[in-house]
Amino acid sequence: MASLLRLPPALLESPVLRLRPLPLLYRQARFCSSHSSPRPPPSAAHPPTLRFAPSPTGYLHLGGLRTALFNHLLARKLGGKWLLRIEDTDQTRYVEGAVESLLRTLKWAGLDFDEGPGKDGGNGPYFQSQRKEIYDAHLQPLIDQGRAYHCFCTPERLAETRKLLQKRGDNSTYDRRCLGLGEEEVKSKLERGEKSVVRFKSSSEGLTQQDLIYSSIHYPSLPIEDFVLRKSDGLPTYHFANVVDDSRMGVDVVLRGEEWLPSTPKHLALYRALSLPPPSFGHMPLLINPDGSKLSKRAGDVRVEDYIAKGYEPEALLNFVALLGWSPQGGGGGASAEAGGAEKQLQGQETDVLSLEEMVEQFSLPAINKNRSTLSPTKLLFLNRAHLQRKLAEGADAEKRRELSERCARVVGESFGVGNVEEGTLEAGYVGRVLEALKERIHTINDVPNLGASFFLPPNLDSPSAKQLYKSVKPEAYRSSLTSSFEIIASLPEEAFASPTHEAILDPLNELVKTRGKGPKEVMAPLRHGLTGVKVGAGVPATIAVLGRERTVARLKEALRRSEEGSL
Repeated sequence: MASLLRLPPALLESPVLRLRPLPLLYRQARFCSSHSSPRPPPSAAHPPTLRFAPSPTGYLHLGGLRTALFNHLLARKLGGKWLLRIEDTDQTRYVEGAVESLLRTLKWAGLDFDEGPGKDGGNGPYFQSQRKEIYDAHLQPLIDQGRAYHCFCTPERLAETRKLLQKRGDNSTYDRRCLGLGEEEVKSKLERGEKSVVRFKSSSEGLTQQDLIYSSIHYPSLPIEDFVLRKSDGLPTYHFANVVDDSRMGVDVVLRGEEWLPSTPKHLALYRALSLPPPSFGHMPLLINPDGSKLSKRAGDVRVEDYIAKGYEPEALLNFVALLGWSPQGGGGGASAEAGGAEKQLQGQETDVLSLEEMVEQFSLPAINKNRSTLSPTKLLFLNRAHLQRKLAEGADAEKRRELSERCARVVGESFGVGNVEEGTLEAGYVGRVLEALKERIHTINDVPNLGASFFLPPNLDSPSAKQLYKSVKPEAYRSSLTSSFEIIASLPEEAFASPTHEAILDPLNELVKTRGKGPKEVMAPLRHGLTGVKVGAGVPATIAVLGRERTVARLKEALRRSEEGSL
């Protein structure tokens, strides 16, 4: 038996949505128009058509990315398809470049829609601003049938009307003054050029709807709200265009955020008025900040582009937003993984590390929970490191490794300046070896310039860190150790620098440590100083392997020269 909807208190307090216990009959049957039968649930036997329909009023944020991802996962899991539609009817809020940014971001994430801008599947245009004739064709029958009507009220009169209704304790938003206008009067006003909107003649009756995620939802009887279908500029409102487009494009499953729950009665009423079968709706819980507040730019990064700029992997960010409300098979989930912020607390959650293909395989609607999901920066860093290590693992996809290396090379070039790095250090093969050496230390590729600067720039032996490291070993021991190490490294076979284990480099250095009898520090500290000039970084054998014989020998010679002349 389906369970009753349990929503967050903030939404339950909304006057638009009230819940009450439902009879069994209502809990088992979702709302449908009297002109259609309930759709079968999405399954491989009934592959769904879904859509992601953002508005170009800003840039894609984490919530939008999750919506696109869940639509993608369900479509691929069940052999269906999903389309991209741009809902740009509100031209006053249009942001220049937002559409281009959206397309770039979806491509970066690997979310390949089946239809949409630049990929016509027979349901275009995919911009609502280009579909005016389609909306007009659906609107006129509603007017002819008395289900919609022209309203000529000015903004000033509407504002005054709302005040009067509120004073009377009436929650309605309009007094239906223009509903009683005769056909000839309406025609005359239109011919005189009077501006009008078209309103939907609403009903106050309640309804019950079966949600794919929240189960049964009861919408009680509401105040009359004859909402606008077409604005005075001739463009449709979101509600009308949304319903018409979903029907015309064959969308039979709509996955969207819970903030659209209060709008669902309007959409269902429109489907009924238009004699169209409504899709199955699934509303996903909101994403919130660790302090419980709604996501906002003031509280931290929200735009996906912010995360791209910070060097996160697309697989990791998709994995992260998927776990915000969805629990994979055997996974720990990620809805509220902050829990103190220490990364060690995330140990044991390796089953949460999933590629896009693995998420498709495991995805199911029942695994989406109904609780709001808290962002955890710690969890994202954990996942990003895990995905980096996957890409760098032995036997990993060579193309993904090359692409990662090229992105990292761009980050390094932008950080240091392409003309300032040592020759050949921005080549993909070399950068790949750097990433391999640093994979246990970095969380994102943006960490590489800070933690691996010495792989790209000559060591700064005059820095405070280098001077402090130099003082940790006596000058005589420093020079003696470097001389012996130099001889060992110069005599190593070429294959020693290519070994992934670095044993061919480490073993003779360990023998040197035993011979000198003073402990590893007397050998490794001078090497680290001469090669990097910093105390912390990749292991010395790994550093030697990445730098290669020629660069290693040159750096050690320079450090030895400066020590002998006393300029360190």
